[in-house]
Amino acid sequence: MIGAIRFDKLDITAKRAEIGYFLHRHYWKQGLATEALENLAFLAFQELGLKDLEIIVHKENRASARVAEKVGFRLIRQFKGSDKYTHKMRDYLKYDLKVGDKSYE
Repeated sequence: MIGAIRFDKLDITAKRAEIGYFLHRHYWKQGLATEALENLAFLAFQELGLKDLEIIVHKENRASARVAEKVGFRLIRQFKGSDKYTHKMRDYLKYDLKVGDKSYE
């Protein structure tokens, strides 16, 4: 497996989702994560009718943040929270993309 991309939280009623992704380091810097995120955003808006997508990344994971930015997601806030695996406090960045922010037609 080279990686994964998925809806971490999908709320059809509210027409929003949080997206999570990872890529094995052997495949970094090839544009694969960016391409996958562009395609999932397109499908979310065009096929599922979602209106709002969010991505939350660890602040120190600059590459993951850059993928979100290249697709058109905008940084909306920075916050501290508990890591869901280690339960240690970490710094996070929250990105948002709304339908109409970028053309997915």
